[in-house]
Amino acid sequence: MPTPVGTTVEAGLGTARGASVAQVLLGPVAVPVARYGAGIITARSFGARKGETVIANSELTGFAAANIASGRPGGFPSPLRTRAQP
Repeated sequence: MPTPVGTTVEAGLGTARGASVAQVLLGPVAVPVARYGAGIITARSFGARKGETVIANSELTGFAAANIASGRPGGFPSPLRTRAQP
């Protein structure tokens, strides 16, 4: 929505009035934790099909590397859910 003519607009990002630090940080912390959990579950299910062991730290490193690599050219983070090929 455009700003009406003659209206002054304050510079800056604004403030989060009435919000605690915990409320402000809940989303940015909860989303990566949930994505990591979903990714581990997916990796373990694929690993179980082939009888392979999943190392959680290696999975986290792989997620981080994929997200950094896709973010470099302006892409989106890698999806966690993949379709299993028979």
